[in-house]
Amino acid sequence: LSCGQVDSKLAPCVSYVTGK
Repeated sequence: LSCGQVDSKLAPCVSYVTGK
């Protein structure tokens, strides 16, 4: 599962990607 493509809908996912 690639987090970042739909960061607009996956706010928590964005935090995970940006946090890393």
